[in-house]
Amino acid sequence: MNWIKYYHTKNLLIFIFLLFFAQGCQEFIHDSFDTFQGVIVDKEGDPVSNLRLNFYSNSSLIYSITTDNLGAFKVVVPSKNLDDSYRLTAPSPFLFEVNQNEFIYTDRDLMLDPSLRDANGVIDLGTVILV
Repeated sequence: MNWIKYYHTKNLLIFIFLLFFAQGCQEFIHDSFDTFQGVIVDKEGDPVSNLRLNFYSNSSLIYSITTDNLGAFKVVVPSKNLDDSYRLTAPSPFLFEVNQNEFIYTDRDLMLDPSLRDANGVIDLGTVILV
């Protein structure tokens, strides 16, 4: 009779565990992510590899990333944070060359606009020039 009580308790614990596990997976499924990606090149158009970039959400540093051999980088953030303002910073003494409405200027920070995401949640910054 004692083994029956043990068997029921064990099954109850397994059921509770599976219930919580399934709920956690369900929440992950409903959450979506957005990807910021781009390629860093120098003034001549050559990729800048192994460049350490800082990715900020509002005023908090959330990622430090390094460009690969082709100058590419990618940052993934939860979509629920899209109200945040994002920016990418270059290490000193480098600056980003920004072309905004035919006006070209340099800045240490590259402001990122999450409203430009495509249907897959990708915000492609394209080629970013580092000077």
